[in-house]
Order: sequence, then C-alpha cells, then structure tokens
Amino acid sequence: MINKYTGINKFPLNEQTAATDNLLSEIKSVLGSNVAFPHLTRWIPLIEDTNNQFKDVTSDSITERAKLKNTEAASYVAPQLTEELQNLYTLMFAFARIGDNDQIVKAYKELEVLIASVNYIINLFPG
Repeated sequence: MINKYTGINKFPLNEQTAATDNLLSEIKSVLGSNVAFPHLTRWIPLIEDTNNQFKDVTSDSITERAKLKNTEAASYVAPQLTEELQNLYTLMFAFARIGDNDQIVKAYKELEVLIASVNYIINLFPG
C-alpha cells in the first residue's frame, strides 16, 4: 500500500485528492472496526475533512477561472481605454495651466513623471 501512494504530493491536484480518498478507503478496510489503533484512526476523519475542503476550494477556483475565460480580452478594450486616458491627460493639462487648483497641478506633474518613466522604459526595449 505504501509504494502505491509514494509521491502523491507530486500528482496533479485532482489526482492527489482522488489518491487520498483511495488511500483512506484502503486504510479503513485494513483497520476495519479494530479500535486497537486509536492513534491511527483518529487522523482519518481529519484527513477526510481536509481533503474534502481542498476539493471544494479547487472546484471553486476552477469555476472562477471558467467565468474569467468568458470575459472580453483586455486588448479588445485597450484602444478605448487609451483614448479615454488621452482625454483625461488633455483635460488635466488644461486645468493645470489655466486653473489654480494645487491638487490638479500636483497630479498633472506626477502624471508627467509617470509618462516620462514609461517612455524611458519603452525606449530601453524597442520593438
């Protein structure tokens, strides 16, 4: 029985939980109703519970990933986002030059630094 489950931690997740279920089933069949091994039998329900919780979490994760696959790719909305950011940048430029709101001027200056940093990085890695 031991050799059969050696390396269980390297199995894919769904195989790990299935192998754990099988191992527990085999242990129960070997022990039967023998209460002579309380130090061993006390772990069975704890391992079963943990394994079931892990299966639930894994199932939830798979469901969430499947939902994400149904969403539009970010590249699809990138042109619209770029246009809106350009509009915001232009608006902030106008307010920073014409207005007297220190927060807008500060935000615009920080945005200028960020844009300069991005452009610098883009120029470091052309193409």
